[in-house]
Amino acid sequence: MTRQSILVMVILLIAATACSALPGDEPGAIVMAPFRREDMGLQGMVPSACPQVASGVFGCEALAPGEALLALVINAHNAPLAELESALLGSLGLAALPPSVGSYRGRAFAWQRYQLDSELKDQGLPPSDGGLYRVDLAVAESGGGTLLVAMITLPADREAHSAFYEALYNQVLYTLVPLSSEPASRQEGASHG
Repeated sequence: MTRQSILVMVILLIAATACSALPGDEPGAIVMAPFRREDMGLQGMVPSACPQVASGVFGCEALAPGEALLALVINAHNAPLAELESALLGSLGLAALPPSVGSYRGRAFAWQRYQLDSELKDQGLPPSDGGLYRVDLAVAESGGGTLLVAMITLPADREAHSAFYEALYNQVLYTLVPLSSEPASRQEGASHG
């Protein structure tokens, strides 16, 4: 082989490798977009591939080939968790919240995280062929109110791509701030832990 042929082959291999990693294939490749809700008093970042389908509900049919995130729900309530707990448990089909799986500190809020499986009856979701829905729930209390962020997936998708979902979910939790804080668009690409 000539030196020029080898150089062409190397360039083709590099190009093929770059093309095989389509946007969204890796957690870091998720494109985030600003989210601002005057009625909730919140702003932050959500995946741009997840259009808002209802107030604070983002439908994410596919963020990458073969990976389905059904919904991302962001809610703000003017009541403490103790007053909301009964309605929250009823919507999740639970008698009590499971033990927390840990805490997470975002830019503005300290979140308690929960993970559970639920049928989510009467929540407007399509019936799940793959078993119960996996619900990652984060709760933060601030100024007498409660913030809830839920990520809803099918168990098979959630288990197979936990790093992918953790990167997305943590990004949403990290960037949520009150509207009085700096604009959410400045948080795009922010590094956090």
